[in-house]
Amino acid sequence: MAFDHGAQYFTARDERFERVVQEWQRGGACAPWNGVIATLHEPGKIMPKPDGPTRYVGTPGMNAIVAALARDVPVQFSSTVDRVKRSGEGWTIERQEGELGRYDGLVVATPAPQAAMLLAEMPELARRANACEMRPCWAVMAAFEDRLPIDADGLFVNVPENPLSWIARDSSKPGRTKGERWVLHAGPAWSQASIEHQRDHVVAALLRAFGEALQFDVLTPVHAAAHRWRYALTQSQVDGGCLLDARARIAVAGDWCHGGRIEGAYLSGLAAGERLAAVFRAHAR
Repeated sequence: MAFDHGAQYFTARDERFERVVQEWQRGGACAPWNGVIATLHEPGKIMPKPDGPTRYVGTPGMNAIVAALARDVPVQFSSTVDRVKRSGEGWTIERQEGELGRYDGLVVATPAPQAAMLLAEMPELARRANACEMRPCWAVMAAFEDRLPIDADGLFVNVPENPLSWIARDSSKPGRTKGERWVLHAGPAWSQASIEHQRDHVVAALLRAFGEALQFDVLTPVHAAAHRWRYALTQSQVDGGCLLDARARIAVAGDWCHGGRIEGAYLSGLAAGERLAAVFRAHAR
């Protein structure tokens, strides 16, 4: 059963990102999500949000965007990188299965705490990555036999004492299969306090919070599961949108370098690519 249990949607404000979103849309990798978006400040009181920027989602799932980006790129999946180390003027990537290869340059595009661990040979870059705060998010995915009586498709939850921050009728997004499927995101404070809780406990707690927020008895789901995102949220930003050591030919990118969100991740990666390419052009002269 498919859910968008991570990033829920994205917007495009920067013209460079707008152009690539249009390309994705023409290729069928994304589409506008025209669901009713609202807020909850008191239990059961749904307040529609004013119209804002277009919200896009990947089709038929959010991972369609990754597939579109990687279509012409050789990608190796399911391989954990244990270490990156200097190799002459370049870099070697090491993993449990053995050396992945040697490269003239390197881009590290992982959450900040993981980037810091990989940057052991670059202490200044590691320090700057360690300075970034990334907060967790517990997500619950629930499917129901019947449609739930909720007059919105996505809700920002700001109800005091309620652990939820966002709830969405995932099945309302374009390109999804039929059914009634909801994604529940806990806020960062509750997620951090519950970071090591068992998944069954998280499912029960967030389904209960779901009902309390909307003031109705939630039906027993026909499917429910939880997923922990340890590094989900950030509002940090670094000058230039990425980190770079030109002498070592290494760039570091991620949403945490550009204020968070999918657009921030894209713009950070774009900055890293452009700045590293400039290093190689200068070296070739």
